[in-house]
Amino acid sequence: NGFHTRSLLCVPVFQQGMVVAVIQAVNKRTGKFFNDDDTHLLQYLSESTGISLAQAALFHQVIRDRRQAQVDKIFIQVLSKRCSTHKFIMNVMKAAQLLLEMQRFSLYLVDHHHREVWVTVEEENIICVPLGVGIAGHVAETGDALNIPDAYEFPKFQRDIDLKTGFRTKSVLCIPVLSSGVDKTIIGVVQGINRLNNRGEIIPFNEGDMKLMQQFGTQLSVVMRQMMMEASITKMSVDRKSAMERKSSSAVPVFSLAREYRTELDTETKYNNQHSIGWVLPDEIQNEESGVKLVKSSDWDLDVLAMTPNEMENTFEVSLEQFNLLESHKIESKTVQTFIGRVRETYLENPYHNFHHAFHVFHSVHCILRSKSIGFLNSCQVLSVLIAAICHDIDHPGNNNAYEKETHSELAIRYSDDSILERHHCAVAFKVLNEEESNLLGNLSREEFSQCRKIIIQSILATDMSRHADLSRSLALLPDDVFETMDKDSSSHLFNTFFSAILHTGDLSGQALPLRQALKWGERVINEFTTQANNEAARGLPVAPFMANLDNPHRAANVQKGYIDFILKPWWIQFIRFFPDNPDLIKSLAYVDDVKAFYVSASEPVEKRKNQAKFVKGVLKNVKENPELEEKKEKEKL
Repeated sequence: NGFHTRSLLCVPVFQQGMVVAVIQAVNKRTGKFFNDDDTHLLQYLSESTGISLAQAALFHQVIRDRRQAQVDKIFIQVLSKRCSTHKFIMNVMKAAQLLLEMQRFSLYLVDHHHREVWVTVEEENIICVPLGVGIAGHVAETGDALNIPDAYEFPKFQRDIDLKTGFRTKSVLCIPVLSSGVDKTIIGVVQGINRLNNRGEIIPFNEGDMKLMQQFGTQLSVVMRQMMMEASITKMSVDRKSAMERKSSSAVPVFSLAREYRTELDTETKYNNQHSIGWVLPDEIQNEESGVKLVKSSDWDLDVLAMTPNEMENTFEVSLEQFNLLESHKIESKTVQTFIGRVRETYLENPYHNFHHAFHVFHSVHCILRSKSIGFLNSCQVLSVLIAAICHDIDHPGNNNAYEKETHSELAIRYSDDSILERHHCAVAFKVLNEEESNLLGNLSREEFSQCRKIIIQSILATDMSRHADLSRSLALLPDDVFETMDKDSSSHLFNTFFSAILHTGDLSGQALPLRQALKWGERVINEFTTQANNEAARGLPVAPFMANLDNPHRAANVQKGYIDFILKPWWIQFIRFFPDNPDLIKSLAYVDDVKAFYVSASEPVEKRKNQAKFVKGVLKNVKENPELEEKKEKEKL
């Protein structure tokens, strides 16, 4: 590279009599050669370096020992208690996450009889992959440990799953688990994905990680010896009963591997266990196979509540790429990830108004924007409405505008009681965008930025439910093909109506999903309403009628039914007339009907409905046997 080395000074760094490093100086700036003073100075530096390295090594050893003690504790608990195969795998994943910081960890068990590796999705629910297929299947077949810096460079890796789901697989460490007997049979495979450094950046696994994982595998094999009988029974039971449609395919669904398959805490299960309202699913829904199918990240039916934060963040970037927004506006991937990371961190952990809700609204808007019934939209407009969607409830406190007004909150004072929370969301969104590291609009011209800012603000303000009626009346005046015939010369009012309408639609779409998902969102809304009602009662404030007594499941179902009758369905029918070719919106209307039917049945106690049916049946029978009663009733009506 043209550099000319003239002089060198090398000094060893010792620890306990061993050379552990070398300090090297090249080309002294003053003078032609290094002298004795330089040598003494570098030797002094080497001694300090040796001490520092020793202290750092000791510190890391203490940390490793502490983590290993936690792992030992988990394995001791597993050995001392009998547990299911699924719980065992969950404990193993928890232990592995203590040892290494990584985005995902998996434990596959090997079935040599069927020549496949398998993993539990939930109790008595498994997914299988043939030996030799994929990275885990390859390791299970060959017994060779793999440390792959870039999965896309490895021919056995199924990259199509990343493309479909939005998850980005980079570094992979995959190691076989051998039985503790003499024959050393491969009984499992442990696989870590995307090693993280202290800054949360993805880096390759190193040799130290390999040794640590191999030690973990050795320790695991001892524990697995006790679990193999239980695991074999689980697998044989599933094979025999065909409790799920097992497809030994070359592609393992990522989203279909359910929440328990991931290293993150299963927050959705934890939430449902703590906050269940008591609605009982119909038998045909309860008996459905839960989540054992591949759902693309662009599918309307995507179960957002089953996604991890990392999956949502990566899918966000993939969604922007699908509209070619990163290339069009020279947005770097690092900027996108910083932006979505800070947005996620700014959302609060409310039951409903949280980052999962924000991503679901973003996803719904993304699905609508792909409709063929939309005429002209430029890339700035698309980018703006997608940013508005992901930021529309950012820093939401978990209560509504009425509560802010009644409590004379700081936000209410700041925004003069006018669309309080929506204006706050706009302000916080631009606070994130104004930071250089997370500014998705940084390369726009002044005119483009002004256009984007206007769209983001107006779209978020349109999510204020007090504007629902006005927006609905505006849509009612438009012809069916108005959005299809939009062009670059269309009025700004029409564009604003369009962006406001699609974001408002996305915001309402939690009950326009398959029943199982809709009820999850419905329960979260009810729980958030209940929290606000309790806070209002504690402060002596009036409680809105639709928020009162929602701990009664029949009352809660009735509130949801009213929401569908008076807000959601009328809006949905009106909105989808502009998008006759969008299959997502068409099928979502059928979902709305299914969800409403459930709430109708759940809004009254079962015994009351039975008594009403019995009463009606008795009246009809009486009329049939005494036709003169019907004649008398007709006269009374006249």
